[in-house]
Amino acid sequence: MPQGMPNGVATLAWTWFNKAGNREIYMNCAPITITGGASDNTMYNSLPDMFVINLPNTGATGCASEDNKDVFFPDPGKFVSTIASTALGTFSGAGCPAATGGSGANSATTAAPSSSAAPVPSSVP
Repeated sequence: MPQGMPNGVATLAWTWFNKAGNREIYMNCAPITITGGASDNTMYNSLPDMFVINLPNTGATGCASEDNKDVFFPDPGKFVSTIASTALGTFSGAGCPAATGGSGANSATTAAPSSSAAPVPSSVP
């Protein structure tokens, strides 16, 4: 849990994208109580929006990932952890966000991904 998250009742949610098979997003949630955190929402408000991709009902304005590649997150935020040891897949579609690279130690620092080049994490723990 990032330091500075506001104290109180919250929902911890995590998402992941399958590497093989249909392009899908999976999500789990858990009720939690944060203690020892902050008394304001400063840290929470600084977090990036959730990256949404591979939804079937977005049509021409959607965003899709490459088959058999790990998904590259365009703005992972500064709290990044990865086990990726190969180039990450790109994404395409009119609804895809521009890549910012985030500010995490392991986040990509390249420009927006294109279909010809996949970003590579700067380091792997």
